Amino acid sequence: MLVLSRRPGEEILIGDDVRITVLRTSGGCVKIGIDAPKSIPIRRMEIVTREPREDAWREETALSPIGR
Repeated sequence: MLVLSRRPGEEILIGDDVRITVLRTSGGCVKIGIDAPKSIPIRRMEIVTREPREDAWREETALSPIGR
């Protein structure tokens, strides 16, 4: 893992296509902006770990007569 310190307005470039900009810091929070091609999926980790359960719920709902 690469660990970098950046100030608001500073950027990190990943490859040629992904640019991460530090927008603001406040207390223990950092607000970032990500500029990347639409072909690159960008997801928050807490959503990724939750997706399988949500997908199962969607499938059950789609198959359920109540869900239709």
